[in-house]
Amino acid sequence: MKHATKMLKSGTNIVGGVNARKAGQTVTIEGKELTVFGTVEEAIKETGADVSVIFVPPKFAKDAKRTTLEFKSSREESTDTS
Repeated sequence: MKHATKMLKSGTNIVGGVNARKAGQTVTIEGKELTVFGTVEEAIKETGADVSVIFVPPKFAKDAKRTTLEFKSSREESTDTS
């Protein structure tokens, strides 16, 4: 939450977070209530977010990035009109 706090203080519009173990919960940071989603896909579908920021310990970074990129790739394929 340290990074989210700094981002909110600087004016970033945060619409939610992703944590499979905490899905369905809400957190309040800097007076803003944020929903925690189970997956990036759920977060995007519910909020319309078009940017993802990953804050995880180094040992989880590869998996977090892969999950986000897989969803991004599947979205691009479903909107491909060629």
